[in-house]
Amino acid sequence: MNHKKNIIRKAVIPFLKIFDLYSLAQLRDRGPLVDYGWFRSFNEKKPVDKSGNPLPWFSYPMLYFLEKRINSHCTVFEFGAGNSTLWWAERVSRVIACEHNIDWYNVVQKNAPSNVQLIYIDLVQNKYPEALTRTSNKFDIIVIDGEERVACTKKAISYLTPEGGIILDDSDRAEYSEAAQYLISHGFRQVEFYGMTACVNVGKETSLFYRSGNCLNI
Repeated sequence: MNHKKNIIRKAVIPFLKIFDLYSLAQLRDRGPLVDYGWFRSFNEKKPVDKSGNPLPWFSYPMLYFLEKRINSHCTVFEFGAGNSTLWWAERVSRVIACEHNIDWYNVVQKNAPSNVQLIYIDLVQNKYPEALTRTSNKFDIIVIDGEERVACTKKAISYLTPEGGIILDDSDRAEYSEAAQYLISHGFRQVEFYGMTACVNVGKETSLFYRSGNCLNI
């Protein structure tokens, strides 16, 4: 009986905490969880802001930083398409994103504006990191937020402009530490942005890797 009670407590208490936070925010009609759109994203089960606009599934501190730094002249390549693709498209001149899930690819393609190009990569062919070779461009920002992140990171350097930066999501995960160390060994500096993220009640880290004279002015 005690075992069952412990299971129920572990399942219910996190939701009670969320409910309490939600009640407090509603009473005040403001607060960071409301302002960031966390409650809406939690209810809709997708990363959106308080108005329902798409967000990358980065940590909120990273989003706050990028909003103030990116400009309409930037070009972006993403490993992993989704709400982030739509978010970037509203803020930069060009977005190219690759996606390995054909159903999700079709969903994003349906909503993508004219400055977005999507590339479908079948993982069975083992060519996901090679998506960058399908374009002759170099990019101001390359986002590593899909499959095979270590291999994608190593490929990305050759397709980055001299002033470009690389964003590695979930950079606090042990399996991606090789990617971070690879970039650092090639002259990049790392800034870690840790904090809450949309939809879930846990923290995460999204890192920016940059060099001197970068397009983000850091």
